[in-house]
Amino acid sequence: MKKVSLLCIVFFCFFFLMEGIAGAQDFAGGEGTEDSPYLIETAQQLDMVRNYLDAHFEQISDIDLKPYLDDEGWEPVGAFRDVFTGSFNGNGYIIENLRIDRPGLSYNGLIARVGSGSRLENIELRNVHISGGEWNVGALTASNAGTIENCHVTGQISESERVVGGLVGINRKEGAIRRSSAEVNITLEEHTGGGLVGLNEGILSYCKAHPMLKGGMNVGGLAGINRRSVDDQTHDNGTIIGSYTEGNVEGEKTLGGLVGRNWNGIITESFSLVNVSAIEGEVHAVGGLVGLSHAEGNISNTFSAGEVTGHNSVGGLVGYNDENSIIRKSYARGLVTGDEYVGGLIGNNFGEVENSYYDKQTTGQEDENKGIPLLTEEMKSPDSYEEWDFQDTWRLVEGDYPVLLIEENFSY
Repeated sequence: MKKVSLLCIVFFCFFFLMEGIAGAQDFAGGEGTEDSPYLIETAQQLDMVRNYLDAHFEQISDIDLKPYLDDEGWEPVGAFRDVFTGSFNGNGYIIENLRIDRPGLSYNGLIARVGSGSRLENIELRNVHISGGEWNVGALTASNAGTIENCHVTGQISESERVVGGLVGINRKEGAIRRSSAEVNITLEEHTGGGLVGLNEGILSYCKAHPMLKGGMNVGGLAGINRRSVDDQTHDNGTIIGSYTEGNVEGEKTLGGLVGRNWNGIITESFSLVNVSAIEGEVHAVGGLVGLSHAEGNISNTFSAGEVTGHNSVGGLVGYNDENSIIRKSYARGLVTGDEYVGGLIGNNFGEVENSYYDKQTTGQEDENKGIPLLTEEMKSPDSYEEWDFQDTWRLVEGDYPVLLIEENFSY
């Protein structure tokens, strides 16, 4: 019996020794631990990450993925059941020419799924081309339950069906994305697409997106859907703070410059400069910031400056504000055009509106009881904004509209 136990110990020691040797040979150095991560300097070494999903990595050189351009292109690291649970620090080096053409996959991205407790940071993806994908498509990862910080992407995503984001497909309730950005052209075949994230159930903080986004339903400049779960009190989920968008969003239903559908979510200290427009048909719920806010959606200290065009429930800030949802200390100033239930601040309102305003000259609207209409001159005076914080939240330069102090955080 003692001999058997000794043999088992020897076997396991040999196994782990050989695994360590293999890991050392697959990379430019390191041991795969937090203190000594595997070092990556080539495309081939990046491809080897899939064999060490729980290890830690550090990029030490720019990487060109041209060797993986042929046929279906890059195969995402991991899969639905093979989740990345380690860490990856890109150190600000570039990964360029990521190409994926795998329409049958449900998780398309550089990494298929990022698990709880993992960390991706300082990664820069350039010239991304992703075509196809049934569910969950994002240039960095299709699904995130970890922490993503200071990661950025440029490129295009096309012919994907649903839950598509420039950086991340779905950010789950455990997930946090901080100080990250996307400048991606996205064509969505069906529904739920965002310039940065398709569906956010976690936290987005100090992020920005500059999309050219065209899709169906639930389409937003930053996130297609922002959803907060009231059943799970262990996570501060469904929250967007200190973020902004610029660019263009087109769609068929539930469109917003920042968020298409705010489903019980929290949006604060954020703004949109996006132009939002309907593609065709009787489009409902189109807003400069949010298309539809419902199920106790909470929007505060926000503004929208882009033009908004739609058919039904069209608003400078929010298209449709449902009962139990609230809008506080926000304003809109972009031109608003529509046919039914059109408003300078809110198109169709059944919720609460507090201390919120719109420029009746620049929006072209003069509706009442869903936001306070002001002249342009009045919009540029701090005396017009009741109970607004012009010390820690807002700043107003004489002769201009109020801006959020969070803009000082966008140095990246």
